[in-house]
Amino acid sequence: MIVQEWYRSQAMYSAVMKLLQDGKIKEVMSLIGSIPLQEVRLKALSNLIVTLARNGEDIRDFLGMFYSTALSLNHEDSGKAFLSLALSLIEEGFVEEALDVARHVPDVSIGSKIKAEVAIKLAKRGEIERAMKLMGTSSMKTLKHGPCQCWLQSSDLLTISSSKHF
Repeated sequence: MIVQEWYRSQAMYSAVMKLLQDGKIKEVMSLIGSIPLQEVRLKALSNLIVTLARNGEDIRDFLGMFYSTALSLNHEDSGKAFLSLALSLIEEGFVEEALDVARHVPDVSIGSKIKAEVAIKLAKRGEIERAMKLMGTSSMKTLKHGPCQCWLQSSDLLTISSSKHF
């Protein structure tokens, strides 16, 4: 019976992925709920959420479905599901949505990892102040001296950036 559920789930997941690729979102929505294994259902739901976000669609209801399903799993599998969705959203540039995922994760360490990944994405986009604030580092002062640029953070850590490679 378990083997049948696994194969059925995998076949349905493959169908979901093909339907997403073909842009058949309504068919995907009706199929996802019938995937027997929750872990596979979450993987399909995660892909749907990222696809909808990429298309500019409202994902709140699907995030709610994701959260309730993920929270019904054991602690480890739940954490993996939350992290996977958040990383997919971050990769696509949806940092606000990833932060929403972080707020729903029951595991504080995974929530912190998600926030750190968002901060990295923000920093790479040039949103330095926001990235530092997210990581709990308040004000940042920029000091320029010759070819080096230094950021003195309130935590007294010094970050140095140079225009020359050593």
